[in-house]
Amino acid sequence: MYDIENVDYFLDKWFDLINKAEEKKSAISIYQGRSVSEILRAKKILNAEIYFLSAGLGVVNEKDLIPNYDLTISEGDNSLKALFSKWSINESIWWEKLSSRTSNEFFSTSEMGNIFIALPQNYLKMIVPHLTKLDKDVLENTRLFLHPTSLQQLPESLKNLYIPYDYRFENSEFKGTMVDYCQRCLHHFIKYIFTPNQDLTTAKALVTEYIESLPPITPKIKRPKLRDDEISKLILEGWDSCNGQSSKLLRYLRDEKMIACEQSRFKGLWRHIKNEKLNAQ
Repeated sequence: MYDIENVDYFLDKWFDLINKAEEKKSAISIYQGRSVSEILRAKKILNAEIYFLSAGLGVVNEKDLIPNYDLTISEGDNSLKALFSKWSINESIWWEKLSSRTSNEFFSTSEMGNIFIALPQNYLKMIVPHLTKLDKDVLENTRLFLHPTSLQQLPESLKNLYIPYDYRFENSEFKGTMVDYCQRCLHHFIKYIFTPNQDLTTAKALVTEYIESLPPITPKIKRPKLRDDEISKLILEGWDSCNGQSSKLLRYLRDEKMIACEQSRFKGLWRHIKNEKLNAQ
């Protein structure tokens, strides 16, 4: 007998909901965001198939019809992390239990050709045990696009599959956010590096050469955070020299005074000071 705290009980109820869902759409129309956009751009170059690794459904082909659900193993309002803690499980155990409920065979044949995997660390942890069990022929055709910090999380048998992009990539035309970093690396690789029948050693050497041609990462300036009254005082000090213009005053704070101030917060303080000055006239 299971209770609501049990992972297997949860999965029973979860798949009941999934199977009973009346409205379903193709996975590619449901999964959105820049990460997916980068993959779609790469797909156009290769005419490849896209598979999503879903925390709620397992392996999902882009054409599969699925309900519009919201469940993730990343941080967020609909994260499974709190339940993982209650159940004393981790991402890979969750994936094992989830996969047992689905019929998808995850990259089980070398006939698939090259397999390009772009994943953030949480999702990588979910599938690492499965990757280590893949046939040698499949692994030889697999390329991993990961955050550099994820490399140390890989077992020795998989480290060689890591394509050596690093954060100097942010100084390229493909710069973006950390959320879509892995997918941007994959897109760049497909567009500029990959060729048919390319061996792994050549691919890694070309990526290394490219990354080393980029400028080094500039350390971020650490600006101190001040209280509203302290920032208001600085705005007043620079008011006349900046003619009261909000854009110039914000740059004055950040570039001359080296102060951290989020734009919407600054706007509120600037507007308050401006109104006080108008009322004083």
